Amino acid sequence: MARTLKFVYAVILFLSLFLVAKGDDVKIKCVVAANCPDLMYPLVYKCLNGICVQFTLTFPFV
Repeated sequence: MARTLKFVYAVILFLSLFLVAKGDDVKIKCVVAANCPDLMYPLVYKCLNGICVQFTLTFPFV
């Protein structure tokens, strides 16, 4: 019984890795940059073609 539970637990953990990796392809719709989420420096979101795109700011800001 304990071996079966350990096996089921291991399978659930293994399959959850694919679910977490799949969630990286989320697209956030926007109209203006204010619709995009606020992140901490140096990561920012900008609205391009109706989708929020993440950028990394570098110095100097050009």
